[in-house]
Formats: sequence, C-alpha cells, structure tokens
Amino acid sequence: VVQFLRSDYRRSPVVRLRAPCHPWWTEACGYAAGGRSVAGILVGRRLVLIIACLAAGALLLRLDGITQQSLSARELHNALLARRYYLGAGAGLPLWKQRVLEELRQTVQPIEPPVLDHVAAWSYRLTGGERIWIPRTLSALLWVLGGVFLYRIGVRVTTGAGALVALALYLFWPYGVVMSRTYMPDPMMVALLLGGALAVIRYWERPSRERFASAAGVAALATAAKPGVAL
Repeated sequence: VVQFLRSDYRRSPVVRLRAPCHPWWTEACGYAAGGRSVAGILVGRRLVLIIACLAAGALLLRLDGITQQSLSARELHNALLARRYYLGAGAGLPLWKQRVLEELRQTVQPIEPPVLDHVAAWSYRLTGGERIWIPRTLSALLWVLGGVFLYRIGVRVTTGAGALVALALYLFWPYGVVMSRTYMPDPMMVALLLGGALAVIRYWERPSRERFASAAGVAALATAAKPGVAL
C-alpha cells in the first residue's frame, strides 16, 4: 500500500514539483527560465545601468528650466493654496495683506486632497520663502518613480526590450516631460496608478491577504490623489 501511494504521489500532476517558468526577478509565469548564470547577472547589471541612465537623463531634462514662470492657471491655483497654507493666519503681516489672505481663503479652495500643497508649504517654511521649484522638482521625481513601476510591469507582460521601450517613451515623450515638471497632482496620481497596477499584478502572481491589502491601498491612494481623473 505504501509503495502504491508513493508511486501515485509521484504521478500526480497536482503535487509534482516543477521548475519555475519565469526569471528569478519576477513571479509571473510565461517566461523562459533563465537562472542566475554569470551571463544572466551581467545582463541584469546592464539593464540596471540602462534604467538608471534613463531615469537620470529624464530627471535632468525636467530640471532644465524648472524655475521659469508658468502660464498654467492650474499651477497658479496650487501655488496660491501653498501660499495660503504657508502664511497660515497671517500673524505679523500688514493689515492689507491679512485682508488679501482672508479673501484668498474664501475664493481659492482645494479641488482634490491638497497633499502636494501642504508639502510645498512645509518646504517654504523650511527654506524661509516661497520657492515653487521645490514642488515642481517633487512632481518630476514622482513621475520618474512611476517609470520604475512601469518597467516592472513591462517585464511581466512583455520582453525586457519591450519594457525598456515603454520606459523610454514614458520618460521622454514631450507631453509627459512638460506635464511632469509642473506643480500639479497629476505626476503623483500617475505614479500611484502605476504602483497600484503593479501591486494588482503581484497579487495575481501569488495571491495573499497582504498583497491584496497592498493593491487595494495603493489603488485607493491613486483614486484619492485626483478623483475626477483617476476613476
């Protein structure tokens, strides 16, 4: 009986152990197993170097001219909100400036949760003045961070070369370059949307309560960042 059970156990397709069908850096099936050979490690390091160069180049491209004046009405709206949070009650200001600040509180209201605006106001207090290039730089960093999530999604749904092409288009498409260096919540929303998509894919690769909670949490944050667009 024991010998029969052992032979049946070995023949069972349910319990038979199989080699992973995907590279070691991802859990998604459907890829040819590569192993951790010397050549594989060198290729992996080369990919990391390429991705780092793309990210650095994209960030430098966005920092060029980041202190210039903007004609965007939406960016002006966020800058006024940050000024309002920065000045607070207006203690110590002349009376006419306090009246202007009060009018600002009544007329300029947040369109979405003012996370970036509060961060900008905090940076103004830290540096001792209103420097709009700080939230613009944060927006550029968030957009580049979204590229990391996009690449990790790409290697799961296409080839490594396809993931690099997608990353290059994402980082250097002219519209994305212009929009990602403005003081608006859109770069934060895009980064969170990509992070949420990656979290969902990781959940389906290996379902667990922790990964489900992570995917749900990041997706909720992406929706809250800019509800009218993220939905």
